[in-house]
Amino acid sequence: MNVTFEHCGLIIAVKSGSRTVIRCRSAVSDLCDNETLEAFVARHGGVSNVAEYLADCLRKAVQS
Repeated sequence: MNVTFEHCGLIIAVKSGSRTVIRCRSAVSDLCDNETLEAFVARHGGVSNVAEYLADCLRKAVQS
């Protein structure tokens, strides 16, 4: 799996091969303005933890 930015950094996507596991708007995450994607992934404990974190961000965004 890997994590990429889409749409000029507005979207964070976690992909497994050609399949997208999850997509989340960067604005609903805790991504800092000048933080690299690698630092974001490391801060959240790796790619699979990032996927879980982004899924949680989406759930919270839908609930509010």
